[in-house]
This record gives sequence, structure tokens and C-alpha cells, in this order.
Amino acid sequence: MSILITQSKCRKFDGTRGKADARRRTLLGQLGRGVFVSVVACLACLPVVAALAQAPNAQGRPFPRKLQSERRIQRMAKRAAAAGTLSESSDKEAVALLRQMLRPLADYSANEETWIAQGGGTVSKQTIKGDTRGNVVRYYQSPAFLQGDAMITGPNRYAYYRSATHSLTEIPPAGGADDERDKRIVNGIQQRIFVAKRTGNETVAGCNAVIVLVSPVNPSQQGYAKFWIDPVTHIRLKVEITNAANSKVSASELSNLVVGPAANVLPRDFQPAQFGGAARQVKRQRVGTVQEAMGQLPFHPLQPSSLPPGFRLEGVQVIEGPNRVGLFLRYTDGVTVFTLTEHRAGRAQRAKAPVNAVPPHWFVAVGNYDVDVVYRGHLPAQQEQIVRDSLQPAK
Repeated sequence: MSILITQSKCRKFDGTRGKADARRRTLLGQLGRGVFVSVVACLACLPVVAALAQAPNAQGRPFPRKLQSERRIQRMAKRAAAAGTLSESSDKEAVALLRQMLRPLADYSANEETWIAQGGGTVSKQTIKGDTRGNVVRYYQSPAFLQGDAMITGPNRYAYYRSATHSLTEIPPAGGADDERDKRIVNGIQQRIFVAKRTGNETVAGCNAVIVLVSPVNPSQQGYAKFWIDPVTHIRLKVEITNAANSKVSASELSNLVVGPAANVLPRDFQPAQFGGAARQVKRQRVGTVQEAMGQLPFHPLQPSSLPPGFRLEGVQVIEGPNRVGLFLRYTDGVTVFTLTEHRAGRAQRAKAPVNAVPPHWFVAVGNYDVDVVYRGHLPAQQEQIVRDSLQPAK
């Protein structure tokens, strides 16, 4: 009973308030209907807004939302392309080993055996010494026609002592020394022409060598250079080279390796003066083309009309020695190199030239004289013959 009285009192006490509540409920109902209608209207407008977002504005430019979407897609595409490039990029540790190989961490001496494709395949044996500056000297023991010869290579250094004639020739690195080849390969990796990868390990000369394979970035190109490098001293223990025709052109391997002070490597080991006599000095002038060199030559120069796959003419030089002027041509496929050195020769010189001269001399008749072409390189016999047979006067 008390509850009913209380409720009655409450109603009586809030009589005015109840009327206000009723009015608010009515107003809220109207507002609710208005909001509902507005929401429905907005939903109905969404397809139109979407269409407008995809349509160009009055100036023909895409709306900002469209532009942002396109930029986002472009960024994603660039990231995907970068990821693809990264997957084909060089192994950083492989590149580091190749750079360090140019200047090892220790002096060394060893026996070296080298195979070259020239002449159907020739093997030479030599003792070798190297220092931490990248200098190397080789003393040839065999075959017989090389016995007693010596070759010094290094940064901006090349000298060859010919024992049979007691002559010393110093040729700039443009002649194609091995150290220049290795530098060229490292530079090619930096320029993204080649890619370097580690492919495993193999024991060479008592060391657990890391195998580094260098190949063209372009998958349509063939050829490779493979290096076996000691990861401790960075000494190059073995190397194998193939050309753009995928033909093996040279390979070298060390044995009986001695490292450090026991190798007895001295600065005078890399001085040409040890052979006695003065070297023949050769002046070299770089020119753009063979045609540009013609005016400075006392003969009509020759060029091969056919080259092994992938090879191109990379350099032309006019060379001037003590008694004659000649032409130097350098051809490369990016990894391997061969050169042709040309001089004018009398017909009598052809008859006096040894048949198995090293390097080989090719005599080509031009008018009333011969052109003596000296070939230096490691092309397989078939490719070497193609170059020789296709020599003809430059146009």
C-alpha cells in the first residue's frame, strides 16, 4: 500500500516533468526519422561519390584519392622490382674476397701449373712468388721453349724476360696481364656487368678454398671466371676462365704453397733489373679507331673480319719502339682478352721466322711487303684459326 502511495506521490510531484518528457520523446522520434532518412540518402549517394572519385575533374586531372592510390601502387612495384634485382645481385662476401685477392694478406711462394687453350692446349710449369701489394713474379720451367723465361706483373707493372734472346720487354698493363683481368672483373661487378656468388668450398694447396663464380648478369650471355680463394690469406689458389662461347681458355692452380716469412719474398724479386740490361721502351698513343691510326703507320693495318662470339675491339694504340712503328689492337669479351700487334716486315723475315714461335707470328702479304701480326691470347685453336684466316686490310 505504501508503495502505491509513493508511486502516486511521485507521479503527482513530476506531473509537469512528464509532459516535458513526452515532448522530448516526440522530438527525438522526429529527429530519429530524420537521421534515418539522412543515412539512407548517404548510402544511396555512395555509388555516385565512388564514381566521382574515379572520374577526372574539370581540369582533366585525377582526384587526390586516385592519385594517392596510383602512387601507392607505383611504390609497391618499385619495391618488388628492387627485390628482384637484389635476388640477382652479387654475394657481398664473394665480392669482398675478390677485392682482397688483388692484395693478399701474406707473402707467398708456390709451384704453379697453367693450361691454356692456345695451340690445341699447352701446359706450363713455373715457380711463383707474390707479395701483399699484388706483385707477382713467375719463373718458367717448362715447356722447353719457355724455360728460363720470367714474367713480372702487378699494379701498373708488366715485364717479360725472354731467356733465349736475353731480351727484356716492359709492356703497360694494356697488354692484358692477369692482374688487369682480375681488376677488370671486379670493376665489372661494381658496374653490374657481372655477378659474383660463392658456390662452395674445395681443398686446394692444403687450404679450404672458397669458390667464387663470376658470370654475366645478362642470362643470354655465356662465359664465366671461377676463383678458388683462401679465406684466411686471400691468396688466389686456382682460377678457371671460359669465354663468351663457353669454351675453356685457361686454368691455373698452385701447389706446395708456403706463406709468410718462410716464403722468402724480397722486394728485388719484382724488379726487372735482376735480369740485367735495359728494357726496350715502347711509347703508346691511344687512338679512337684503326682508320685514325692509318696516317701514322708505314703500312696498311689488318683487322679480322670474323671474331669469336662475344668479342669486340676495345682498344687501338699506335706503338713506337726504338726502330719501328706499329699498331696494337685489343679485343675482349668482358672477361678474356686477346691482342694483335702489327709491324711492317720484309718478305725475307717470313722465311726466317721460326715455325713454332711464342708468341706466334702471322705474316700476311699486303702489296709488296708483309705485315707481321703477333698474336697474344688464350683462344681455343679453332677460334684462333678463325681470327688468323679472317685478317684483311682495314677499310
